[in-house]
Amino acid sequence: MEGVKGINNNWKDFGKWMYDNLLSDTDQLPESVKTEIRKLTQSATNDIEKAKIVYDYMQNKTRYISVQVGIGGWKPMLAEDVDRLGYADCKGLTNYTKALLKEVGVESYYAVIYGDNNITNIDKDFSATEGNHVILCIPNDSDNIWLECTSQSNPFGFIAGFTDDRDALLIKPNGGEIVHTTTYKTEENLQLTKADIFINNNGDISANVEINSQGYQYTHHEGIQNLPKRDQELSLKEYWDYVNNLKIESIEIENNKEDIVFKEKVKLTAEKYAAKSGSRLLLQPNVFNRVNNTPTRYKERTLDFEIERGFIDIDEFIIQLDSNLEIEALPENVSLETKFGSYDISLEKISENKILYKRTHKLNNGYYPKEEYDLFRDFKLEVAKYDKSKMVLIIKS
Repeated sequence: MEGVKGINNNWKDFGKWMYDNLLSDTDQLPESVKTEIRKLTQSATNDIEKAKIVYDYMQNKTRYISVQVGIGGWKPMLAEDVDRLGYADCKGLTNYTKALLKEVGVESYYAVIYGDNNITNIDKDFSATEGNHVILCIPNDSDNIWLECTSQSNPFGFIAGFTDDRDALLIKPNGGEIVHTTTYKTEENLQLTKADIFINNNGDISANVEINSQGYQYTHHEGIQNLPKRDQELSLKEYWDYVNNLKIESIEIENNKEDIVFKEKVKLTAEKYAAKSGSRLLLQPNVFNRVNNTPTRYKERTLDFEIERGFIDIDEFIIQLDSNLEIEALPENVSLETKFGSYDISLEKISENKILYKRTHKLNNGYYPKEEYDLFRDFKLEVAKYDKSKMVLIIKS
C-alpha cells in the first residue's frame, strides 16, 4: 500500500477508508446487464429470491482467477470489467455480485475475512490489515446470508469449510463492523452411509453404497461431480484406501443445492476383502467408513486443544452371505460415551445368512484443556480399534 494514504485507528475507521477509497465507483455495470438482471428477477417475490437468481447468474457467468494488483491486492476490479472478461478474484467477484444485487434493490456488504479450512478470526479488538479473502453478506434480520462468490458450484448461502464460524469485517458506508459468520452445528454436519454388501466364499465382496452428506461434511464430497470419471474413481479409492483390490463399477452423483445434500451412489467390487484362514473367513464389517488416523501421542502436552467442528456419522450396512457361508462369531456390541463424543456399533443377525451392521460416531466441537488430551486420544484410539472389529465366517464343505 505504499503511497496510499489511509486511516486505521479502529475497525470503523478502516472500514470507512476501504469503502470510500477502494470500493466507491467500482460498481458500474453495462446497461445491457442491468436490463438483463432486472428482467431475470422481475417475477421474484422477495429479496431472497432475487439474491438466489443473481447468485446463480454470477456463478454461471464467471470463474475465479487470482489477481494480485490494485493497491497490493486490496482494490477490486471494476464490475464492468468483470462482466466483460468473465473472471476475477474474490474481491472482483464479490464486488460484481454486490453491484448486481444493488441493481435489483437488494442490500449487501463486502466482507473481509480469513479464508481457510482451519477457523481463523479477524482480531475484533485490534484493527490491522488482516484477512486474506472477501465474501458477500446479505443482511437478513439476525441471520445474515453469506455468499462465496469464487465458487461456481456452492449452494446459495452455504459457506461451510472455508469461511464458516469466524469473525469478518463488514465494509459499510459509515465504517467497518465486526460480525460472525454462520456456524454449522454438530447435528447439521451429518453423513449417512448405507450399503448392501454381498460376500462369497472366496472373501470377495460386491456392494451398492449410498452416501448422503450435509453441513460441513457436504464440503468433503462436493466437487467430485466436476471431475473426469477416472478422477472420480481415484477420489473414492483414496477415501476407501484401506480396501484392497477395489474396483469401481459405476458412480451416480446428485448435488441437491436446494436442500444442500450431496448424494453419491456407488457400485463396486473388491477381491479377497475378507482374509481366509483355513476353512474360515475373517471379515471386517465396517467396510465403508473407517477411522484410521488417530491423534499424535505427546510425552508432555503443553498446549490446550480444540475440536473446531463437530459431526455425526450414521452407517447402516446389510451384509448378505453366500449360501456356502455361515456365521461362527460376531463382534460384541460397543457403546462409548465421553465429553468429546460418542460411538456405538451393533451387529444383528437378521437371518441365517444376513447381518445388519449399525454404527454411529459423534464428535463434539469444543475447546479443551491440555490435561484432557490423553483422554481424547484414548477415545479416538478406541474408535479406530472397534472400526477394525472382525467377524468370523465358516466356509461349509
